[in-house]
Amino acid sequence: MVAIIGGGGCASQDSVPVAPLSNRDYILGIYLPGKQWLPTANQAGEAKAALLAYLASDALPADGSQGSFAVAHRSIVASRIDGYSLQYFGGHYRWTDGHAVPDPLGEEDILINGLCKIPAMGGADVSKQLIQASDGGACFFHALYSPARKTILQFSVNGEA
Repeated sequence: MVAIIGGGGCASQDSVPVAPLSNRDYILGIYLPGKQWLPTANQAGEAKAALLAYLASDALPADGSQGSFAVAHRSIVASRIDGYSLQYFGGHYRWTDGHAVPDPLGEEDILINGLCKIPAMGGADVSKQLIQASDGGACFFHALYSPARKTILQFSVNGEA
């Protein structure tokens, strides 16, 4: 199922480089008062660099174990990362059941939403709409990046229906 909405850490480094953004990277400017903020291109580049470093590492998600679904599928995501569209969505979050949930009391984080192109997305504009899927396996993943801590806090891969 795909839903469209319009409108401690895993891999830590002292200094996170900035990865270049491509035409498959989208900084979403959907505004929900008091809940979302617009990341800069530099912050999105930092988030992407941290994600790439995390995918190349052996670090576990904060709530994961070596046998977790996310860890088992991380190598698949890493091998396909150039084929994903990445959405960067700034907000205040808490992590619940493998997903970032808006929380006005949470710190400013960047949700990285990774998705491949599938027919169920129809004509969704990934540059303007946050795409959320409840299954789809390694075709969809989520990571939560902390600009303050310069690290990926959480990582999850969708389950398979």
